[in-house]
Amino acid sequence: MARIKVPDLIDIVAIGKNSEMGYQGGLPWSGMTKDIRKFVERTLDNGIVLMGDTTFLSIPKERRPLHNRDHYVLSFNPENPELQRYSGQISICGSIPEAFAKIDKNYPKLDSPVINVGGGKVFETCMPYTSGIFLTTLDIRPDADTYFEFDRREWKREGEIDSWVEENAKVNGVCFDKVDCVDEFLVRRKVVPKYIEM
Repeated sequence: MARIKVPDLIDIVAIGKNSEMGYQGGLPWSGMTKDIRKFVERTLDNGIVLMGDTTFLSIPKERRPLHNRDHYVLSFNPENPELQRYSGQISICGSIPEAFAKIDKNYPKLDSPVINVGGGKVFETCMPYTSGIFLTTLDIRPDADTYFEFDRREWKREGEIDSWVEENAKVNGVCFDKVDCVDEFLVRRKVVPKYIEM
């Protein structure tokens, strides 16, 4: 039986008022410039990102893979030609344990978190191993088919809340003059597992 080390894993996600986070393989909104800046800063600071193949392939081609970040991309179809095109630039993984094992092998003395950027299935599958969440809540209720589900009672806020207004954003293709946003960091109240037994 193999024992695989679990990295310090932090989700980064933006949601609508009803936990909406995705629509038809992408985001239900665009033009949220400060939220995008926060995403870039947080993922660059840590340098290692975990994501599903749909999320990876939703990144515009000219920005894929994300600059100066080491990508671990989860896929049920690792031989997908679209993914294989990037095989020299990303690590394609068939499961969460495989991703964790590759991260541990490549970063045996890792002392910074791995940032999980989703999407929905990856957030759900990794939730038992997630120790923190960068959560931005947008004051909108967009059409969505993917939601960020978690039990708020298992988490507590750490640090200050940041709030701002996004201007001239689009939600499901409709222009909004202003969208109120709240950003917070949540930490799990209980200790997450340090290893996965396989």
